[in-house]
Amino acid sequence: MRHQNWQRPETAEAKTGDLAGVAVYRFGHMGALYLLAYEPDEKAEVIYIYAVGGRENFYRDLKAYLKS
Repeated sequence: MRHQNWQRPETAEAKTGDLAGVAVYRFGHMGALYLLAYEPDEKAEVIYIYAVGGRENFYRDLKAYLKS
């Protein structure tokens, strides 16, 4: 079976500053780079998905979404 990085949350990058608590996982699909921003809530046993998309303006748009 092929190794799946999405099954290993430690491969995500924990953000700091305005995005503290948010993790970003980078992955490729059909030659393009995508980012997935999420926040695990271990107490409630849920994962909040905030954004999925290409790299261009990803962090700017994510910060604007989280401020709203």
